Amino acid sequence: MGLFSSINISATGLSAQRLRMDVISNNIANSTTTRNTNGDGPFRRDRVVMTPINLRTKWRSPVYPFGVSPGEGKGVKVMKVEKDMTPLRLVYDPTHPDSIQIGPKKVM
Repeated sequence: MGLFSSINISATGLSAQRLRMDVISNNIANSTTTRNTNGDGPFRRDRVVMTPINLRTKWRSPVYPFGVSPGEGKGVKVMKVEKDMTPLRLVYDPTHPDSIQIGPKKVM
C-alpha cells in the first residue's frame, strides 16, 4: 500500500461521511415537519447505507480449498440513501393545525 492508496482510502471515507453529515443535518432541520412538499404525510428521516470496497473478494482455488481471505480494503462507498420507515410517534398538541381530533399529531 502506497501513500496515494492511503490518501484515496481516506478520501472515500471523508466523502461518505460528508454525505452522512448532510443527510443528518437535513433530518434535524425537518424533525418537526408534519407535512412533506406533497402535503400527504410527515417527514421521514433518511439514512445512509455504506459498504466497504475490497481489493479482492473471497475466492476458492484447488490450492486453497477453504478460500483466500479478502485483501486490503480500498475504502468505502455509499450504496444508497434510504427512508427510515419505523413507526411514527404521536405527540399531544391540540393547537397544531395537523392534529387529529383527539389531539396527537405524528412527528419524528
